[in-house]
Amino acid sequence: MLNVLYCSNAYTTHDHRFLRSFLSAGWRVGWLPLSGIKTDQRSIPEGVRIFDILANRSAPPDSSACLQCVPTVRDILRRWMPNLIVAGPIQTATWTMACAGASPLVAMSWGSDLLVDARSNANAEQVTRVALEHSSALLGDCHAVQIAASSFVPFSDDKVFLLPWGLDDPGQVCSDSYRDVLRHELGWRNCLVVISARSWESVYDIESLIGAFARCHRQYPCLRLLLLGDGSHAASIRERIAKEGVTDFVYMPGRVSQANLSSYYQCADLYITSALSDGTSVSLLEAMSHGLPVVGAGAYGNLEWIDSGRGGWLFQPGDEMSMANALGRAISCADQFKERGAWNRQLVISRANWRDNSSKMLAFLAHIATGQ
Repeated sequence: MLNVLYCSNAYTTHDHRFLRSFLSAGWRVGWLPLSGIKTDQRSIPEGVRIFDILANRSAPPDSSACLQCVPTVRDILRRWMPNLIVAGPIQTATWTMACAGASPLVAMSWGSDLLVDARSNANAEQVTRVALEHSSALLGDCHAVQIAASSFVPFSDDKVFLLPWGLDDPGQVCSDSYRDVLRHELGWRNCLVVISARSWESVYDIESLIGAFARCHRQYPCLRLLLLGDGSHAASIRERIAKEGVTDFVYMPGRVSQANLSSYYQCADLYITSALSDGTSVSLLEAMSHGLPVVGAGAYGNLEWIDSGRGGWLFQPGDEMSMANALGRAISCADQFKERGAWNRQLVISRANWRDNSSKMLAFLAHIATGQ
């Protein structure tokens, strides 16, 4: 039985899933969050030992603040005596564990930490390099992450495991009975509905999405936007919506629970993600599993999922006009939505089943811990 210590920034759906998988393998599991943030309302899986040293912190610490935790982390390592440490994102959790001398350490990339943050400034580059140099292996969700990591440390192929942070049961979708109910409530019964399910933070570039939507709405008045989520950019996003004059055509239900998310996907005709960088986006996979065609940035992990010939349309990340053009091309091909959505659904079912992929991940981690 492995004794694993898992370290992350907060408690999200992904963290819940990783902790649950470790427990299912019969491992003894400890979890060290670097903040008190919880975006998943489910209880922490029973049986996890929580080292809540930063429970009062409302935001993940930066790399400098992480150094202040190192003495406490070293003490936890001495007492818990893990034979495997899994930690990410790179510049916070992996860095903290590297500075504390944790070994064997598996660096777990969350996508943007390597695709964007790692090269954002000289300090980030140094922190990333040290964190990876002290790691025995790399866990990531797409080939773009592996390529980015290799520019710092050349991990051999047997020390890298890539798995889509997929869905528990991508083939299971609830009845679409809520589709007509919600559309009726909104007065959108005969409209074409686009949905976004990303957080309102810089990396997701929601402001550009609003601009692209507004441009297309002027050409296609039947277009509507389901803008799920919230975040630190809420004020500027609402201001942009008002400035573009599309307030009456955008519905913002806030952050939607995992249990209710399916109903909103079923209400939509098309999914759009404006993220500047992505590994394998779970919300993208969720939308595809619901049979939605997608519009997304043609970069990083999206290129492994969005096929512009069969499942969606691509644009240049961060380019509002390019996004608007891609959305316009999609709308002009609305008669292809069903066919493209069906192709996306089958792709996710075949490649993004978390239960299948996680069993392979557990075998990889056990190999790193035991060398067998």
